[in-house]
Amino acid sequence: MDLLKEPINLRKKKHLAAIASLILVLLILIAIPLTVFGVLKSGELNKNPKAASTVSPLIFGTNLLLNDANDQFLTSAATRQQMKNIHVSIVRMPIRSAYSTGCTSTPATWEVQAAQDIHDLGMTPIVILKYTQTDPASAGKCVVQAMNKIFGSSVVYYEFGNERDMVTDKASYTNTWNSVIPQLKAVALNGKFVGPVTSWPNNDFITYFVANANPYPDAVSYHQYTCDSSTSASACLAKIPTYKTHLDSIKADIAATGKPVPPIMLTEWNYDPIPPNPDPRVTPAFEQQYTQAMFNELANDGFFAATQYLVTGSGVYQLIDSSGNLTAEGQMFKQMYETLIGNPSLSTSLASPANGSTVSGIVNITANATPTAGSTISKVEFYIDSNLKNTVTTSPYSFAWDSTTATNGSHTILAKAYDTTGTSVSSNLVNVSVSNTPSVNTYLWIEAENSTLRSPMVNGTDTAASSGKYIYSSVSNATNVPPTNTGSAGIIVNAPVAGTYIFWARVNYGSDTANSFYAQIDGGTVYKVGNENSGYSTWKWIDWYNGDSSTSNIIKVALTAGNHTLKIIGREANTKIDKFLLTNDTSYNPSGLGNAANAGTPAPNSYLWFEAENGILASPMVTGSDSQASGGIYVYTPTTTGSDTITINVPSNDTYTLWTRVNYGGEFQNSFNAQFDGGTVYKVGNENSGYSTWKWIDWYNGETNTTNLVKVNLKAGSHTLKITGREANTKIDKFLLTTDPSYKPSGLGS
Repeated sequence: MDLLKEPINLRKKKHLAAIASLILVLLILIAIPLTVFGVLKSGELNKNPKAASTVSPLIFGTNLLLNDANDQFLTSAATRQQMKNIHVSIVRMPIRSAYSTGCTSTPATWEVQAAQDIHDLGMTPIVILKYTQTDPASAGKCVVQAMNKIFGSSVVYYEFGNERDMVTDKASYTNTWNSVIPQLKAVALNGKFVGPVTSWPNNDFITYFVANANPYPDAVSYHQYTCDSSTSASACLAKIPTYKTHLDSIKADIAATGKPVPPIMLTEWNYDPIPPNPDPRVTPAFEQQYTQAMFNELANDGFFAATQYLVTGSGVYQLIDSSGNLTAEGQMFKQMYETLIGNPSLSTSLASPANGSTVSGIVNITANATPTAGSTISKVEFYIDSNLKNTVTTSPYSFAWDSTTATNGSHTILAKAYDTTGTSVSSNLVNVSVSNTPSVNTYLWIEAENSTLRSPMVNGTDTAASSGKYIYSSVSNATNVPPTNTGSAGIIVNAPVAGTYIFWARVNYGSDTANSFYAQIDGGTVYKVGNENSGYSTWKWIDWYNGDSSTSNIIKVALTAGNHTLKIIGREANTKIDKFLLTNDTSYNPSGLGNAANAGTPAPNSYLWFEAENGILASPMVTGSDSQASGGIYVYTPTTTGSDTITINVPSNDTYTLWTRVNYGGEFQNSFNAQFDGGTVYKVGNENSGYSTWKWIDWYNGETNTTNLVKVNLKAGSHTLKITGREANTKIDKFLLTTDPSYKPSGLGS
């Protein structure tokens, strides 16, 4: 029986393994001459591989066992380092945890850690999505969202299920793919979805899937082993050319459907799916010869990616043993990478700006750096005209150079990389021409009262203030940075030219306990403006922070040409703030009232509306119908558990108020829990009453006043709002997330 043509996965047939082990007890007594390998050296072992430039580094992949948190990959730093040493490029990891409610159990903590370790090693992940989840779409979304947080916009491959051809017919698998994968694609930042992951080169199953899959797979994957426990070592080696036979056959069958042939991934390979332990065939010579022949085969056949089974934990074949040492197979893995791909040595190059280019304003300088094999980059230094300007210790290796600090004309840029071996190397030298508009100083005068004010930041009047008005907060909070209860002012400022700007503020301090506020531009550094140990009752221009009126702590910000958001946040009550100046003239000192305002428009408020039923519901949280609800649908839990997870994208760094449209039947069904990004859990509602009409609320712990409002500081980008059940039958219809503290939604909202 040719195992490559039978739809079985012997690794899952453990009773066969036991029988094979008994048979091979007798074989242990029989000497297996090493000369059995000699006849192969002129054939498969010495096959000439393709040029290194045409060989995909992704054929140098491996599988994790990952049964639990005790997996050697998780517990052994030496194992992870060895994987880097042998140049593993892609790692296949299973999701074994069972989905229950929300994303609390899937993926498991150790699965998230495994993904983080793969990321930190700089390797590409293949994540096996568990097909048999009770709700594969919701479970898959949980996994994809976890991977998004770890890998960001980097590619993540997702295999849908594993060897389902053994238990599921091709039509059922394909129909499930067509139902689930579109939902996962909508969530994934850069996910590539792979199927049907068959247990052998199953042409019929694969061809049907490719012909009927919608969406079309980003890649096709299957598994292949060359022999079983009854096959001799020499026969295992002799069957290696069948990998190409099956690959070519599958490509031809797919092409015959009229569909394009997707990339082919071999996501499990080795000589025997269930080798006996011990296996008399497995000698260092056999391991190395089999591994060498396989990589030559993979390189010539044109597989897009391949993952050897298994990195560690097999006990028979593995790349790394239980002590963290390379096995004979692992040693050959490394040797073949360096033969086919090359042996990396420390190198660095400047990716931008281009040599000979003309630059101005803020220039993004980016370097690529590759460490010596087995090490990591420790730092990259950037030099302008041989002068060290910046040091970066983590990827991406880049920094923003303010070219206005250099004279117009020719300048040189160089990067110098260091790795953990102590080696350093310099990049190519890049010549640029700096061309900044000379002698054009910019003075942006901004009236503070022209901001969008958020209570308790309010206006005050003073005839000595510019335009007779100023702003101030009536509340102090020097504990939180920045505080959420002191109010703010937001204003949009347009910088006509890029450069380094100094921030000036015209202020009036009554005492040394009313002489500071916070300033922030574009959600960046929060400066504690002022704060010297004195007060003064006259208006004064200041440009310092942290109480240092010397030139050490001057507020300087690098701005690109275009719009920027200036945010003022209260710190000490009754600190009077009249006017601002942003200027690129470093020698200028404003005085008096300054010039007339020529910049600044109120920062717009954000109003983000979203329906509760559009989140990921975890049982027993379900939907209900009501013609009075927005869209006619709301969510609720008939018990006290279940959850609703919603992904929200906020446009700017700011303080947001959460409003919820609810309907309470009584005081014992009038609350739920809300949590942003795994942070504070707010007990929303919970007042001592109920009501049978829909109502908008923004409070928690039963406080309907302004003390306990659901307010959160969020940075621009994606965030997760998780609603969990607390009291049964609390009806939740819609949410509003807004930066406008004075706005109160009504009716169905927008």
